[in-house]
Amino acid sequence: MRRVLLLALVCASFAVGCGDHRLTASGFARFESDDLRTGFELPMNVRIDGDAAAGGVTGSCEIEPVGDEDYAVIIDLFGGGGDEGLRSLTLRAQSDGSSSSVEARVASGTYSGDASCVVELTDVDGDEVVVDVEACTLTSGTSVATLDAHLELDGCAVVQ
Repeated sequence: MRRVLLLALVCASFAVGCGDHRLTASGFARFESDDLRTGFELPMNVRIDGDAAAGGVTGSCEIEPVGDEDYAVIIDLFGGGGDEGLRSLTLRAQSDGSSSSVEARVASGTYSGDASCVVELTDVDGDEVVVDVEACTLTSGTSVATLDAHLELDGCAVVQ
């Protein structure tokens, strides 16, 4: 009983929530093809995890070690684009710049990034990540689209 009470007091005193992992985001993702303009607009530090997600956008973010000093960042965003809009967006990048990938899903199909798509890790600090994607060309069969994004996430899961 004493240990449980002590643990509860320690958790309360640090205001980190002990197990209450909150993922917040701000920024945008803009998808444009010949017949569709859609995307996500996230106001400053809006929650995107669980039931607290605003604007119908939910998501996840992970930072994983790759080798001794490098790491990979994986960001998944879902919803928010309506029936015809952007349904999901996945961004992956490695800290050493060796690889990155982009995938966007809309009602008409799944678009994948070509060699022009670079997910730039502008800043990674603890569980905070800032990524930029500029003029990324996406294809789905013969359909072509572009994606621009700037996302700032706080509360990413850090995998050890």
